[in-house]
Amino acid sequence: MKIEYDTEHDLLNIEFLANVPIDDSLEVDGVVIDYAKDKRIVGIEVLDAS
Repeated sequence: MKIEYDTEHDLLNIEFLANVPIDDSLEVDGVVIDYAKDKRIVGIEVLDAS
């Protein structure tokens, strides 16, 4: 797992599965969930994290 915070864009990125391509994404209330082809969650991005 890898966690990064981008201060310039106020974005928190949590990567669960490194090197797994993102097939689909869903945004709900400022949270983007990235899915692999097999529907596993690859990562989560929190917009306007602070």
